[in-house]
Amino acid sequence: MNFLHLFLSLLWILFASLTTAASLPLTSRQTCTYGQYECAPGDVSFWVCAYGGYREVAGSCGEGEHCDDSTGSIVCLP
Repeated sequence: MNFLHLFLSLLWILFASLTTAASLPLTSRQTCTYGQYECAPGDVSFWVCAYGGYREVAGSCGEGEHCDDSTGSIVCLP
């Protein structure tokens, strides 16, 4: 029984490590349109809404810059 518990725990850790913030499914309160871009939390990188309701990292701002999507477009500002 201990071996099975250890195996399942390791399997869970492996699964959790493969699920990154960049590919987390949107919650029911969030909506996105396929192809829509948005700034990621922390405002360093930006996401694109991919097929299936998942966000994927589309790019990152340079060192010392932050992402701004307040105008409806993605821009990196100092």
